[in-house]
Amino acid sequence: MSSAKHLGVVVGGSLTKSIEVRLDPGAPTAIGHYVMAPLEGGGQLLGMVTDVLLRSAESGPTSWPPPAGNDPASALLREVLLDTGVYTAIEVTPYLEVNQASGENARARRIPRHFAPVEQAGQEAIDAAFAVGDRAGISLGTPLGMESVEVCVDIEKLFERSAGIFGKSGTGKTVIAVQLLDAMVQYSAGRTTGSASSSKVANAPPSRAYIPRGLASTPSNETPSTSTAG
Repeated sequence: MSSAKHLGVVVGGSLTKSIEVRLDPGAPTAIGHYVMAPLEGGGQLLGMVTDVLLRSAESGPTSWPPPAGNDPASALLREVLLDTGVYTAIEVTPYLEVNQASGENARARRIPRHFAPVEQAGQEAIDAAFAVGDRAGISLGTPLGMESVEVCVDIEKLFERSAGIFGKSGTGKTVIAVQLLDAMVQYSAGRTTGSASSSKVANAPPSRAYIPRGLASTPSNETPSTSTAG
């Protein structure tokens, strides 16, 4: 997590609902971002930002807020209260416990301690979470608002269980479904015939596999989410 952007610290929450993180002043994050936090005993928790909150340390600043004028006294009072008496927080839904050292991931059953640092997940963390490794993978695109990060999933594990694609109208559900089916057909045909294309898939570099690369972004402002169910 050393190269990731620090966002804030854990201040509360629940494993079954969400974890609350108090943001540092000006921390860049938004709904849909993946974040990481260390777990006591080893490993990291991967979660997604699902809400942004305005909080107050006590009732005074919100019961008697400073005037909205531009006079020096009002401006000074707002500057003093911001990020002290009032602050911004995010809610993070826990997803996975990621252990980059052992390569073993599991459903989240623990949460970070109070004041654990929270950082934006980078490419290395996403690769570890989805555990593509040196196997053939499918690029699903980029998380909403995280254009520098690409999500690839293991093509064999993806189709071991039922898979679902969820999103609002116009977010590209049909497009990504067609891409996944096309990738599955190409991969299955390649394994059967031993064609050159299958060699490309099998020998693709870790976390940057062959099938397909056309989903780096979607036309809409919201990326559809995919999930697998047992």
